[in-house]
Amino acid sequence: MAEQMAVLQQLLLATLDPRPSVRQAAEQQLTAARQTDLGQFVGSMAALIALDQPLPGPQGAPGSPEDLLIAKQIAAVAFKNSISAKDMTLDGAAAQAWRALPNATKADIKKQLLAALRTDCIQVGNAVCQVLAKLGVIELRSHEFEDLLPALQDMVQQAVACQQQQQEQQQQLMKACGRHALTCLAYLCEELADIVAEGEDPSEVLSQQRCNVVLTAVAHGLKDPDPQLKVAALRALYHALIFAKENFAKTEERDYIISSVLEAGNAANPSAVQVAALECIVQISQEYYSFLGAYMPAVGSVTWNALKSSDSAVVIAALEVWNALAEEELAIIEGESTRWTLLNIMKEATPFLLPLLLEQLLNAAEDEDDDDSWTPAMAAAICLGLCAQVVKDAILPLVINFVQLNFGSTEWRRREASVLALGCVMEGPSAEAMAPYVARSFPILVEAVASDASVAVRDSAAWTLGKTAQQHAPIVLRHLFPPADVSSTTSPNNNGGALLLAIVERLTDQPRVAVHICWMLHELADNINTPEGRAAYQGEAATQQQDQTPLDPIFPKLCEALLSVSERPDADDKNLREAAFNCMGALIKNAGSACWNHLLLLLDHFEGQLRKSFSFEQTEQTKQRQGMLCGVIQILCLRLGDQVKPVAGKLWNTLKQVFQRPTHGLQVSQGESSAAPNNVHGFIVSSEPSVCDALLALSALINASGPAVSPFAGEVADLLVLQMQHQHEPQEAAASAVAATASTPTNDSSSADELQAARICIELVGDLSRALGTEFGSLSDALLHEFYQLLRAPSVDRSLKPVVIVAVGDVALSLGGAKFAPFTPWLIELLVQAGVTPYDAGPPNWQLNEEWIWYVHELRSATLEALASCVYALKEAQLQEVLRKEVNGMLQVVKAVAEAPTWVHGSAQMVQQALELTGDLLSTFGRTLGGHLSTASFVLQLQREAERLATEEGNAAVGAKAQWLAQRIATIRGCRECADLLDGTQSSLKHQHFKSDVLLLGEMLSGA
Repeated sequence: MAEQMAVLQQLLLATLDPRPSVRQAAEQQLTAARQTDLGQFVGSMAALIALDQPLPGPQGAPGSPEDLLIAKQIAAVAFKNSISAKDMTLDGAAAQAWRALPNATKADIKKQLLAALRTDCIQVGNAVCQVLAKLGVIELRSHEFEDLLPALQDMVQQAVACQQQQQEQQQQLMKACGRHALTCLAYLCEELADIVAEGEDPSEVLSQQRCNVVLTAVAHGLKDPDPQLKVAALRALYHALIFAKENFAKTEERDYIISSVLEAGNAANPSAVQVAALECIVQISQEYYSFLGAYMPAVGSVTWNALKSSDSAVVIAALEVWNALAEEELAIIEGESTRWTLLNIMKEATPFLLPLLLEQLLNAAEDEDDDDSWTPAMAAAICLGLCAQVVKDAILPLVINFVQLNFGSTEWRRREASVLALGCVMEGPSAEAMAPYVARSFPILVEAVASDASVAVRDSAAWTLGKTAQQHAPIVLRHLFPPADVSSTTSPNNNGGALLLAIVERLTDQPRVAVHICWMLHELADNINTPEGRAAYQGEAATQQQDQTPLDPIFPKLCEALLSVSERPDADDKNLREAAFNCMGALIKNAGSACWNHLLLLLDHFEGQLRKSFSFEQTEQTKQRQGMLCGVIQILCLRLGDQVKPVAGKLWNTLKQVFQRPTHGLQVSQGESSAAPNNVHGFIVSSEPSVCDALLALSALINASGPAVSPFAGEVADLLVLQMQHQHEPQEAAASAVAATASTPTNDSSSADELQAARICIELVGDLSRALGTEFGSLSDALLHEFYQLLRAPSVDRSLKPVVIVAVGDVALSLGGAKFAPFTPWLIELLVQAGVTPYDAGPPNWQLNEEWIWYVHELRSATLEALASCVYALKEAQLQEVLRKEVNGMLQVVKAVAEAPTWVHGSAQMVQQALELTGDLLSTFGRTLGGHLSTASFVLQLQREAERLATEEGNAAVGAKAQWLAQRIATIRGCRECADLLDGTQSSLKHQHFKSDVLLLGEMLSGA
């Protein structure tokens, strides 16, 4: 046995070997062992974890205690990864594999793991805690591992009860065991809380009896003088609070829990204990806000003292308490939370809290250039901003007084604190209350940005300008560009362009300042064409043309300055380059017609910059810049519209180089795909962010150019086919790139970037079809074949399926019924089967899974939209006979919407779509179909749901659509000439086999 354990230890240690060949061989050996016999694998890991003596080294060398400790940690991780996974499906399979092991094997393993907690090694203890917690999650809900919680509670009690007269080493070990036990409880409750977050009832996840065991262990831990034990107890309590609703409903128990936490938060305790206690108060604020009124004097006392602490961690933790309270009350005020009645805690606390917050703003870091760390001053600024949103105008007198007292100070900290405080209260108070302060402070802030000697002051002043523009753009625009009907005494600054250019000159300042100036300009540009923005600078006269803005005269200078910023050597700092490009994008979107010639020059400039970039080494930095260039090209194409037609080919030739450059993607060789037999363009399958940016730019180019894309449409189609193929035909290279650790199950699901790229490509097919119209027919075979594969392949991420379905409808409209008709039978069949996907085809607890329910809604809404497009296209082409064969299936989708469970109400849009599709079919087939619909129960159900939406939710459009359909049906009520359409042996509305097919494909579409 010892020899086997020694071999296992060496194998585990080899997984950390810097030599790839050694490391990979060890990982492969461990993976093979796990896959061959899971019981033996996890049993061996547990046995090694439970060892208390070093194992002999290679060739009989003395054993190393350090090696054993490292091996134990690796073994614990391997064990945990064998019974769990990040992916939900794989996690369930791994848990089931554990459950399938013999009970005797599992019992022996759990006994060894509990014994392994008796270690004074923190790292090993934490690793074992994670394994035990995962086992608890798997087994406790099925009433297994019943001795876990009592065993952990006993360890805590023993740690607290150990006597001072015991040997110091023994006492330290028992204290460590108690800490590990509480840590295990914390991990367990944290994982169980994640299950609650998915919609489960807390009382069903952790029973009250078990919660009481956890709380008892916490209570014992808080009694112990050992600070580390207290911290462990508080962390366990933090995660257990969500399950303590019955305890908090009882005054005596609630008093005990809160008083214990507040006592731990007392300034007499070490900082770590105070921080952990304050974190628990945050959790209590979020879970039990309604009970807090009686405890606020004590909470206030603890937090006031904490805010005066010399330990920044304690100060920040205290500020988080007030942040949590403010966020809770803000949610109530804004109607986002209906759980509680507003207690006005922040309103009552503000007179006491504000001076402490403002005092913290003065405690900026000694190094004014270091703004990356999270400091009490920054936390206080966040808290001040939340207070302003809750108490609104009432916050202004004290803050404005603070600003006036400190802005002229010779100390940079006081100047910075004053402008920061002003920025923090921009959001919350009313525009009427803020108007005079914004108007007076704007030129002063500009001066501070332009000339203050302290970069910290310039930084905060620039941020405050950005915040002002974000929250009060109309006031700023009115101040900068007063309308003709406003006297100069009311708005003394009549040269707003000059004032803006004075700010723009500071784009040469340090990145931390320049990035905020970009933000301010971005906000002004975004608001200059809004109704409120135009009213601010046009006034009642509104003499300015709608396609002109006061930024137009300085547009070239603004763009020139921003281009210079984007080319600064330090433009990567603080994401300055990205901010400059985003600002240019906002200016371009909102530029008036007078700027169009300059927009064409910008398009030529950015195309040239992108083309030149491919001659550089393709580093990540280069690719990021290419992505930004593609982003602004996208905006220019959208803004210029058909004016880009003359340069469409030139733009495509540049953009396509993004899809051909060296990348982490997959080179697709010739002949690799049957749908696209030749990759003569050298395209590479990739989902890098810059590739997604280039795809979006391509979409804008196609939409702007229309038929002018015809010369390169074939190349675009080849690119789209290759990208879509990768979703349903995973490449071997991609699979091997996902390296599995020694015992981690592989997860073949697409990454977020891959899904984004695929989604854009699918939508691009629709763009291309609209641009080409009937000329799209020559490309439709290959692209619609890919749509078919994406819909039917179970390996394709389910989020893509609604996107494909909508794109099918786009193609149908663009091609026209005559050219779309050959694809109708197999495409509409898939659309229908997607549209009738049942709710119960999802996860076992689908009723609580909001994500799944909305996915089914998305499927149905997309299907209804696509089917309506197909109906229109075929009807316009006089192909009613082709359409006639699909009516039954289409009505099945309508029926699925109508017969959804009463508590699963779909969106009003989906109900309206179902009514419209029914009406389209009725107008196509008239009395042939009307007789059936007049008595169909699902039509009546659909109309009732529409009436409910109209009366209960005030959706008049849905109600009107229901009345319209009822009137249409009423005109032909009594007609029964439906035999050739709906009667007969193949009527899908009357036969069970269709429902079976629907369920089968529904499971496929769910991604099961």
